[in-house]
Amino acid sequence: MVTFKKKNLFEKPKSLGEKLKNAREKQHLSLERVVKSVGIKKKYLKSLEDNDIKSIPGGLYAKKFIKQYSKYLNLDQEDVDKYIEKLLINTDSQPNYFSHKKLSKKRFLVFPRIIRTVLIVIVALAFLLYLAFYFNNLVSPPQLKIIYPLANQTTDKNPIVVKGETEPETEVYINGSTVLIEYNGYFEKEINLKKGLNKITIEAKQRYSRTNTKTRQIKLE
Repeated sequence: MVTFKKKNLFEKPKSLGEKLKNAREKQHLSLERVVKSVGIKKKYLKSLEDNDIKSIPGGLYAKKFIKQYSKYLNLDQEDVDKYIEKLLINTDSQPNYFSHKKLSKKRFLVFPRIIRTVLIVIVALAFLLYLAFYFNNLVSPPQLKIIYPLANQTTDKNPIVVKGETEPETEVYINGSTVLIEYNGYFEKEINLKKGLNKITIEAKQRYSRTNTKTRQIKLE
């Protein structure tokens, strides 16, 4: 004998949200666990199960979330695609949640990130420029001014006094011998000359800097 299963003709078909929720509960999955697996925020998963598509930002995000969540729960993708098609068709009665125009509004949120990135780059470049400037000052040779003797000078005096100025905290050497400088950078040293042409080398150097070297040729008659 053939038996017929009673079917309520007025039974409302289950919505996709109900199918999602039933499938999740049937697999004994909590929303928290689904969040960890699919990477969709809990409030958006809840909106999908409640058929509250309006709460999901941007149309294409909603479509992506539906596909991702339904695949995770192993739902029939043909039914899912039909549901999405209905949403796309019913643009007269409700907004099109998959509209590219809605997505374009979200793109404005990208600008703060771009501005932040540009600011970070500017700050980084400024810091690098500061380091370059600081390093250049650190290794640049100190200033050195020779007051006496003049270049290529002839004299009959012996000894002579070499006089000059440099920056404070600078080491000064005349012909390899250390010279004591005053607090303002002034220095002088007596030099004995020999008959004929004499070469005097004055060097100024700070701790990490290059050496500033000047020479004087003095002829003793």
